[in-house]
Amino acid sequence: MAPLDLYFNQGVFMKIAINYQQRLNWVEKIRAQQMSGLSIAMWCKGNQIPPHIFHYWKQNLYSLKKKTIFLILSLPYNISS
Repeated sequence: MAPLDLYFNQGVFMKIAINYQQRLNWVEKIRAQQMSGLSIAMWCKGNQIPPHIFHYWKQNLYSLKKKTIFLILSLPYNISS
């Protein structure tokens, strides 16, 4: 059994995909609040989201952003005959 099959069978792969989608959804919500010009409390009230949940996700995603480092490498690509 391949490692990916094992992860998928245990539900780990699906959980990772759901968590990723959930994070993307919250990034969109946080951006929408910031673009609206409304306070978090007013935006949350209008979108029926408890403010403490909004603050949790904003802090959660911000702390991930501070810990994430992206390294882009440009490697030479040579085609040899």
